[in-house]
Amino acid sequence: MNTPDETGINMALKATPPIGVAGANMFAHVSIPDLVNWLTALYLVLLIAHKGWNMYRQLQSGKERDESGE
Repeated sequence: MNTPDETGINMALKATPPIGVAGANMFAHVSIPDLVNWLTALYLVLLIAHKGWNMYRQLQSGKERDESGE
């Protein structure tokens, strides 16, 4: 059941995805699937770099964990 007292913030949050797609469609040379693929690739690169940085810091600090996780 939908409540009739929907706030402006809720309406704005519901309108955000269509507004984002309309904004992305304004760029004629980039399609939505291509944009999603590029953003996913960027996210993966950042995730791998962050994991590598954490592993490097752990190696430099000399903290080693044994098999039991202690």
